[in-house]
Amino acid sequence: MSPSALITGGAKRIGREIALALARRGFNIALHYNTSKNEAEVLASEIESTGMKCALFQADFLNQVESESLIKKVICIFPDLELLINNASVFEKSDFRDTSPDLFHRQFQINLNTPYFLLRDFSNSCQGHVINILDSRIDTSDHKYCAYTLSKKCLRDLTFMAAK
Repeated sequence: MSPSALITGGAKRIGREIALALARRGFNIALHYNTSKNEAEVLASEIESTGMKCALFQADFLNQVESESLIKKVICIFPDLELLINNASVFEKSDFRDTSPDLFHRQFQINLNTPYFLLRDFSNSCQGHVINILDSRIDTSDHKYCAYTLSKKCLRDLTFMAAK
């Protein structure tokens, strides 16, 4: 039986390349997307052309019910889930002084809270590995992307804590 991987935000850019690379290495792919349905469908066809299975999972990570049910939905299709890649992210420019509560909440919900609970649910239900995609900004104090940078710094710390 082939191993399976869940990639959040997998339909475009880095997530897309990760999904293709894993499929070429023998992984079935659980491909999460939010609004990129067309891109996800095209990618699913490409993945299936490698001989691997691909299932699409739509979830808006600003909706807690949708995000917290994702692991269970994936396990129903891929009970052998052994890799979670938290790739989904929002990246919005906003200086410390200009950051609205809505922008701050959105950055932390998608970049930290959702990966936290996906990691929790994965570790309670699966045996395998988790990869959290970070950003080189975590080594800086980039005030032009204040909320984004803070959320990714917190994700780095979560990654260290969960590894222990």
